[in-house]
Amino acid sequence: MVSERILVAVPPPQPSPAEPPLTAEPSSTEPAAATTKPARSRRHRRDTSRVPVTIRFGLPLLAVVLLGLWLSGLLGPASDVRLQLVGLDRRPLDIAGGRYQVFPFDDDPAAPSPLPPLGEPVAFEGAELDLDADELPPAAMLRIEAEGQGIGYADVEHGQRSFVVLGPPVTVGGRVVDEEQRAVPGARVMVLAVSARGVPLAETRTGPQGEFAISSIAAGVTSWCFRVLAPRFEVKNQDWIYAPGEPVQITVRATQPVRGRVFVHGDAFDPADRELRVFRLPGVSAIVQPDGSFEIDHLPPPSQRAHLLLDVPPGFTFRRTTVAAGDTDARIDVQRAVPVHGRVVNGHTREGVVGAQVFHDHGPRGMEGARTGADGSFDLVEVPPGPVTVQAIVRVPVTSLPPERRAAVADDSVRFVEVSGILNFVAVPEHPITDCEIVVW
Repeated sequence: MVSERILVAVPPPQPSPAEPPLTAEPSSTEPAAATTKPARSRRHRRDTSRVPVTIRFGLPLLAVVLLGLWLSGLLGPASDVRLQLVGLDRRPLDIAGGRYQVFPFDDDPAAPSPLPPLGEPVAFEGAELDLDADELPPAAMLRIEAEGQGIGYADVEHGQRSFVVLGPPVTVGGRVVDEEQRAVPGARVMVLAVSARGVPLAETRTGPQGEFAISSIAAGVTSWCFRVLAPRFEVKNQDWIYAPGEPVQITVRATQPVRGRVFVHGDAFDPADRELRVFRLPGVSAIVQPDGSFEIDHLPPPSQRAHLLLDVPPGFTFRRTTVAAGDTDARIDVQRAVPVHGRVVNGHTREGVVGAQVFHDHGPRGMEGARTGADGSFDLVEVPPGPVTVQAIVRVPVTSLPPERRAAVADDSVRFVEVSGILNFVAVPEHPITDCEIVVW
């Protein structure tokens, strides 16, 4: 079965007005002033016009490069990540007794939140942090503490040079209530930097009237994300921009926990102590008990369904499992995955399609995806036994469409469209699929 859909692309940019041609300055026609210094004979005069341009200009440039390399060897290798610490006035801070801790950054909808730190806190002094890229993941976040300053953070990427604004600690007060405006005491309140996938900065609990106060974050941190976890209430991730003296009110919705059990076919491994999470719902997790049972709280109210995820060893998978708050018989059946190898082909030319996205919505990450290679081939390794739908999507030029499809594109400014294909099959345990084909166009 083949399905197609069109995605309107951005119209091509209009050419900018042509710039006037550059004109050379007219040379002076006045003769040069006479000089008393005798002219050198033609024999002793150096004719630079005969020296190749690459030598005349390349040698000085090479010398500069070699000098820079020599100096860098003397002064030590340049840092891959350099962060300058400044105060609210943007002047460098001379930090004494500072510490930073590295956290990985992962915005995958299946990733845990917050992620555990990479090692212990590292002490530092001075106004700059020079970090070695070999000790950092490609994208990371730093949690920074310093004497006399509030807690700050920094986004770091390889090759980055930037500054981090700290400042004295500020106090922010707030209250957690339910939809009837009643206080929610004993709720866990976390503050993460920027978003629900950010680094944790501070944590506290609400008092008898639902009140809380955070008093340790630097004034230079302006983008906060409050996360509230209270028993029998949905998790709340609320973005907030710091404003002096402005209180925070967070409203949470009542819900019910979900109970269920994990079954591993053939007892291939013990699921006890493995983490259960929810797809696209950061901050919600539970641990599987020794008997395979679990209880997971903080899901949306029963009107919405949640997609459960479970950490399993490589080579294992399970079918998409959705639940609603209050369910008591949730079941996750873990089985060995069925490897799938196939091709995405052009339905008109029968040629392989390179760069197509191929995916299904089962498995431990909520979905599994792959991109086709030069011959249109792909491999999926988390396909569960049973009925499965695999979809392929690729963006192609309008000019590559057959005439009848090309005529359906009414807007002449559209250059690309999106075409897709769907393949339905039944995966059988211990029977790899090696010859499936998804047709697009």
